[in-house]
Formats: sequence, structure tokens, C-alpha cells
Amino acid sequence: MITIEKSALKVAKEKQAEFVVNVVKTPVCCSIGAINTVSADLCRKFQDPNQKYSPYSFEGVNIYVSNELEVKEKASIYKRTGIPGLGHFFGVRGIIPKQRDI
Repeated sequence: MITIEKSALKVAKEKQAEFVVNVVKTPVCCSIGAINTVSADLCRKFQDPNQKYSPYSFEGVNIYVSNELEVKEKASIYKRTGIPGLGHFFGVRGIIPKQRDI
């Protein structure tokens, strides 16, 4: 189950938006490859024609989580402290990139 903390839930409902949780691959030096981080963004009318996301819902707000991610037992989305004028930033707990077999 994924929960949305109160301040993030308020923003999503005000904007009539859904959360989309993705893995962001940041390239680093050639010996390491890439660092995978998890990102949550608000989106209106998200569509997933290729079914690359698993749908969840919390208090009327839809959440779409990339199939490249693993949802732990206690997962949540929260509003991060941001810089005024730059919009809202969200963080994720309990959702991690899936481990790939090497």
C-alpha cells in the first residue's frame, strides 16, 4: 500500500492531478554506469498505453508506479521543502529500483 502525506495529498487534490513515480537513471563515470533514483511528479490525466506502470490509489488520488520499481510494505509520497516560485517537489519512501540479476 502506498500512502500520501497530508501536504502532498492537498496539492494533488487542488491540482486535480495524479502522482507518477519513475526511476531516473543518472549516468556517472564509465566504471559505475548509472545511479538509479526514484522521482515522484504530478501529472494530469496520465495515460499508460504500454502498461509500464502499476496503478494504486490513496484517498481518491491515483498513483502510477513504474514497473522498474519495487513497492515495499510501507511506501509513501511526501512534499519536500522547495524554493518559492519553482513549484512543488515530492519525495518517495519505500519505493526502490528493482535489483537486476547480473
